[in-house]
Order: sequence, then structure tokens, then C-alpha cells
Amino acid sequence: MGAHAAPCLRAPTPALLLVLLITSSCVFGVSAESESEILLKFKKSLGKETAMSNWNYLTSPCTGDKGNWVGVICFNGSVWGLQLENMGLVGIIDVDSLVSLPYLRTLSFMNNAFNGPMPNVKKLGALKSVFLSNNQFYGEISDDAFAGMGSLKKVYLANNRFSGKIPSSLAALPRLLELRLEKNRFEGQIPDFRQESLQEMNVSDNELEGPIPKGLSKMASSSFSGNQNLCGQPLDSCNSSKMQSGLLIALVVMGIGLILAAVGVVFMIHHRSTQKSRLGRKASLKNPNKSASSHGNQVEHDSRKNRSTKREIESATDFFAESRKIGEGGYGPVYKCYLDHTPVAVKVLRSDAAQGRSQFQQEVEVLSSIRHPNMVLLLGACPEYGCLVYEYLANGSLDDRLFQRGNTPVISWRLRFRIAAEIATGLHFLHQTKPEPLVHRDLKPGNILLDHNYVSKISDVGLARLVPPSVADNVTQYLMTSTAGTFCYIDPEYQQTGMLGIKSDVYSLGIMLLQLITSKPPMGLTHHVAQSIEKGTFNEMLDPAIPDWPVEEALSLAKIALQCAELRRKDRPDLGQVVLPELERLRALAEENMHPIIQSGRSGPTPNHSHTSVVHVSWETHRL
Repeated sequence: MGAHAAPCLRAPTPALLLVLLITSSCVFGVSAESESEILLKFKKSLGKETAMSNWNYLTSPCTGDKGNWVGVICFNGSVWGLQLENMGLVGIIDVDSLVSLPYLRTLSFMNNAFNGPMPNVKKLGALKSVFLSNNQFYGEISDDAFAGMGSLKKVYLANNRFSGKIPSSLAALPRLLELRLEKNRFEGQIPDFRQESLQEMNVSDNELEGPIPKGLSKMASSSFSGNQNLCGQPLDSCNSSKMQSGLLIALVVMGIGLILAAVGVVFMIHHRSTQKSRLGRKASLKNPNKSASSHGNQVEHDSRKNRSTKREIESATDFFAESRKIGEGGYGPVYKCYLDHTPVAVKVLRSDAAQGRSQFQQEVEVLSSIRHPNMVLLLGACPEYGCLVYEYLANGSLDDRLFQRGNTPVISWRLRFRIAAEIATGLHFLHQTKPEPLVHRDLKPGNILLDHNYVSKISDVGLARLVPPSVADNVTQYLMTSTAGTFCYIDPEYQQTGMLGIKSDVYSLGIMLLQLITSKPPMGLTHHVAQSIEKGTFNEMLDPAIPDWPVEEALSLAKIALQCAELRRKDRPDLGQVVLPELERLRALAEENMHPIIQSGRSGPTPNHSHTSVVHVSWETHRL
């Protein structure tokens, strides 16, 4: 064989060698340059370029296995994956701009605010994993959406708004290991998954029906919960006799229930006058909204339309007992209670905040659809009763933590830097809403809540939309004249002109940033910090409870905060173009040095954005 091949081989001439050398140099040069260009083009398609401020031509995306750009995973000097999680990214993912990355194997855009239909990941046929959970994607997924993706092992699409049937092309993936589709609106039957490699699958909380394929019979029953019409192992049998007997039992139970209900009605009529008098007195003393209607007052407390009646809320809050109250602001009191065994916070709006029921419901639906990792989630509302139901956050407000109320431990400078970036990220998201930006109006540490991992979330988002304009203005005036210091967060130009804008929120942000590094009350804080910088005594302004402040970085934060808190609106910097890049830089510094987030001897949870997601993904397992 070699004897036949030898005559075909020629020694290249010097000229040919030169051409090959030049050509190969050009090829390598174009490849290295194109990866940067591809990623920068992709960056421009996102709704928040500031989250990736170090994506630029100053450095290449990769050096060996090290990623130089935030969220870029590298292998052998090439872009191997993108991990852009918890960054407040919005819009539609531009898959086309990523097609030219030949070594791209994994994508994760979890915990953002991407929307639109399912991205056409089939164009990236070599992918091994796709993580899109906890966004706002919607609509049906085409049946062949994953056709030909023979390397795909992990698909996470949980907690979106996908509908229609589960694509059968998922069942044809030969190497599939993990599939997460829970908390969507998938319907119909589950495709026939037969992969022996499949280790984990979750389709709970959808609208699926029919028999569970035999290939999935050994999965945990919890993987199929929340689908009323599914049957077969590991759930109940699908045999018709059992279903018929179940129907018969249901009819008998229904008949008994109707009889008991009739008896109950007679009993209620008999005692109506005394019960009405007693409950009326109790409600008038403890119910902060006396004008509530008694008809149709139901609370939708999640996207599945689960409902709790006004009476259940009254019962859960012990008729709005003081012992249940966890706070009160200009818009009304807040109570902690449990609905369906889930802790929630119920805010009861002021009685003069009532407006048209249909308009209130429309605004609630708008606000419920605005989701971001750094905003408190509005679970539902009761228009007739004027109350809002929010997720409950275990670590209280930033105000309480900064001033160590309840003898809570000091939070580290690392966590404070991260919180600063998170607040600004959420605020920037609000200011980018269409058709017009949402101005918070009441941004302050008391309205920044912390979850169990100390991830910060802005509360009271959009409350001004739920009440008549006169009431919203009165609330702001109330804040200017009530609790000492509260007015310090309000834009001075608003106090003079009555005109609000997004730069009004920037002013409030500036005051909060100063408090993050000083733990001092807001009164006169800008003056004191500016004076300390001028006199060279800035380190004396830093919270003394933290011994290891990075003074130069804290000074940088103070300077950007002072710019935000300028008296004239036109002198304040742009949040997206100026403030966020600096805060993201400080966040990156903090996360590089992140260890305990609590300064005292008491240990606290290590901050990890992935804890805000439905599923926790370890990136060490992604490189398959």
C-alpha cells in the first residue's frame, strides 16, 4: 500500500510553503478575531450590555481553559460555553449570532427575563446542554425543535410559559440524561421516552394527561405531580374499572357534600344575625379596609389560578392582628401569613386607594407579568379587597440588616457590593419597561428585601399604578412629612417641581449606596461623605463593624453614589451607561473574594445566585 502511495507525495516547493504559511496565519488570525466579534455581536442583541462590561476588544474571550470575559467558559483556547445567569437579561436570544462558534457546547441563560418563543437551538447542533429555566419564554415548541442534536444530554426549560405538546424530538435524543420541564403549560400525552441513559425527568405542574410511558415508570412520582389527568406507574393505574369506581365514589361524596351544605346553610341562616354582629365588630377594629366587598373577593396567588377567598386571608392573618404585622408604609400595612402552607406577605392598600375593579385587575396582571430576579414576586391580588399577595423573604429588609435590628449579624462588604449591583440591576430593568419606564417613587433600604441567600429584591414595584394618581402623590407627600429621614430618599427636584422621572430613582439609589458603606442614617449623609473625601478622612466614614474594607473600592462606590445624589437631575449619571458598569466591576471583585457573607462568628449562607432558581446546576457537571 505504501509503495502505491509514495509516488503521489511531492516535496512542497519553497513558494508553496510560503503560501501555506501565510494562509494558515490568516486562518488562525480570522478564527481568533471572529470569536470576539461573534460574542460582541451577541452582546448587542441583549437588553443589558452593561452586565458584560468586560466583553471588549482589550482582551480575547479565552486564554487556554481560562475565560477572560464574564460568563464565558473556555476549553483549549476556544469558547466552549456561555453561563449568563442572574444578570437581568431581557429580550430574545439571538441564536444566529452564535452559530459560527464551532466549539460551543453548553448554554445557560437561567434566571433572567428573556421572552419570546423557544430559541432555535437546533441550529447549534453540537450542544451538550441547554439551560433556559426561570425566564419568560412562551408558546408552543415545534415537534422537531431538538431533531438531530445527537450530543444533547441536559435540557432545562422549567418555570417558563411554554404550552402545547412536549416535542417528540426530545424522546429521540440518544444521549439524554436530564430533562426539566416543570411549571409550564404543556398539555397532551408524554412522548414515549425509552432512553436507558435518562437519569432525571420532571414534568410536574403542567396540564398533561393520559398514561405515563413505561420507560418512565421508575421515575419518582413527584416528577409527575400537578398533572390531574396523568395515570400509570409511578402514579395510579389507568384501568377503566378503577376510573369508573373513582367516578362513582366522587358522585357519592358530592351527594353527601350537597346534603351537608344544605344543613350548613340552614344553620348559618339561623345564626346569621348574631354572627354578623360579632364579626362586624371584630372586622371594624382590625380590618384596615372596611369598604371591602363581600362578593367575588378571591385572591389569585400564583400563575396556576389557585385561589384563596377573602375569608381565608382573614383567617390566615387572624383578622389582620397586630402580631401578624411585619411592616407598614405609605400604601398600607403588611402582614405575614400562610396560604396553602406557603409563607406569603399580604399588603393591604389604603382605603382611599380604591379605584375601578377592572382597572385594578388589569394593572395587577401587568405587574404580575414583570418578573426579574431582583424584584419581589407579586403572586396575586384581590381587587375587591384591595390587597396584594407577595412572596415572603426570610431575611427581612436591607434597612433592618444594616442597622442590625433584632440583633442580626453584620453583613460583609462583599455582600454589600453585590447588593448594590443587584439593586441597580433591578432598577435598570424597571426603567427599560415599555411603552414607558416604571418609576419606583419610593426606593429606600426598607423596600429592599433579602431572601434566604441574601439575594436582594426590590419591593413595592409599580404600586403607584394600582392607585389613583392623587393617592400616589399623597403617598409621596406623606413620605416627605412622616417618619424622620424618609424624605431624604426623595428627589429634591420632585420636592420643588412635583415632576418625577427615572433620575428620581437614581437619586434614591445614591443615598442607599452611601448607606451600604457607612450604615448611617440618610440625614445629611451626602454632605458628611463628601466632606470626608475632601479632608482625606473617608475611611472614618466606613462602617466600623467591618474590619477589612477595601478602602479604594469603597471610595469608588462613594463617588458614584455622590454623583447619583446630585441635587439637580441633569447632573446625575445615566444608570445603565455609567452607574451599572462600575457596580458590576465591584460585584465581580466581591465575588472573587466571596467567603462568609456574615461578619460575626455566626455563620450565614454563602451567596449563590443559582439558589434563586428552581434547580441548582453545578457547572462542574456541564462539561460532559
